[in-house]
Amino acid sequence: FFRDRSHEENELAVYIRNYVRTHISEPLTLDMLARQARMSKFHFVRAFRTACGRTPMDEVRRMRADYARDLILSSALPFKEIAPRAGLGNEYAMCRTFRQLFNQTPGELRRFGRPR
Repeated sequence: FFRDRSHEENELAVYIRNYVRTHISEPLTLDMLARQARMSKFHFVRAFRTACGRTPMDEVRRMRADYARDLILSSALPFKEIAPRAGLGNEYAMCRTFRQLFNQTPGELRRFGRPR
């Protein structure tokens, strides 16, 4: 079944994504996000997954990788500075995340100038 995406994006998803954007470099946990949403952890995961199609922590990981990708493409910052700014720990963790999500390394992305 396809979710109806024609209506306005879910308020919970918008609120949590905005919170993540403003705290992207900080450690974020499921408990923290559920507290921000004023829900129990389990109810929050169910509600967020229904709204977005993925878990809150998967969304955080994706948002961090997207932010790192934007920094790689728009700056000459070294990877060891980009990774912590994006909340990805270090350049090795960032590389592992990029391989999983984008099927390429940060170096390949910078070298070829665009995502595959």
